[in-house]
Amino acid sequence: LSLSREQGPLPLVLGLVCHRPCEGSCVRGDFDRAIAINEVKRFVAELEGAAEREAHFTAERERALTARETRAHAPAVAVVGAGPAGIAAAYDLTLRGYRVTLFEKEQVPGGLLATGIPPYRLPRDVLEAELTGALSVGMELRVGQALGTDFTVRGLLDSDGYGAVCLALGAGLGMPL
Repeated sequence: LSLSREQGPLPLVLGLVCHRPCEGSCVRGDFDRAIAINEVKRFVAELEGAAEREAHFTAERERALTARETRAHAPAVAVVGAGPAGIAAAYDLTLRGYRVTLFEKEQVPGGLLATGIPPYRLPRDVLEAELTGALSVGMELRVGQALGTDFTVRGLLDSDGYGAVCLALGAGLGMPL
């Protein structure tokens, strides 16, 4: 689980919804069959209890605070889009000590995880628990804020004082079945 969390803050969500493109390239398949890495990630993430998850994110909050003290003069970063990519970027930047504001046009974070994947495939309690943990490390979330309507990249950089902007606008078009 620790190795999985190094790659992203939503390991159980990943284990539930990823379509496993890496398994087609797995060199283990040359010998017998690809490692079912998606199932492994899901299995270890499902073993984690609420208390363990809270302990993990408490430790990550402390890590982020320590990093922020080290980077006291680091520029603030705006991340536009609170889907998986935006959350991952905001999470990593926060753990590196940056002050991060995450902007989302919808009223809830999660992007297509929240609005495009049905609950039978991604239970909402799982999504909520994973998002709550990831967002708890110290970033600010602003929902109902749309790029081009409520703010612009130029405005974030010039007027709002952000030193950098990460655009994680997502993949709003689904893949055909």
